[in-house]
Amino acid sequence: MKNNIATKIKLATCTMALPILLSTNIAFADNIEVTGLKQRAEILNITYAHISARALHLAAYYKIFDLIDEKGTYAQELAEKLKFHDTNLEGLLMVLANHGILEKSSDGKYSLNEKSKMLVSTAIGSLQPAVAKEYDNRRWSSIGRLDIAV
Repeated sequence: MKNNIATKIKLATCTMALPILLSTNIAFADNIEVTGLKQRAEILNITYAHISARALHLAAYYKIFDLIDEKGTYAQELAEKLKFHDTNLEGLLMVLANHGILEKSSDGKYSLNEKSKMLVSTAIGSLQPAVAKEYDNRRWSSIGRLDIAV
């Protein structure tokens, strides 16, 4: 039986694909002559930043970075270890790779880089505990209800 996190990853993956495609490649276009394109990219990056942040929180919470070895690891191998749905986990890892948190090789293996090494739970000064605590649904529930506060 798959871990219930598979459903969460699947839902997140469905919402991740389009915004990431829209925002990733145009975010660094400083010399574009089309009026407002840079500003549109900045607004879209802010609008969809919660998706990449949530992917990072989930990966830290489940210590996915701890399971990636030096030679690189396929999403399917990680999914088997974690009992996650492999296609959905692949989507999550791609979001992290698109944002420079992981590296993805041409053969499809994911590996750690300088950023993700900071998220290995056993690393000195690891950011894993701080990032993982942001996965708490109570935090997200209260943020999601800011309309009541204002």
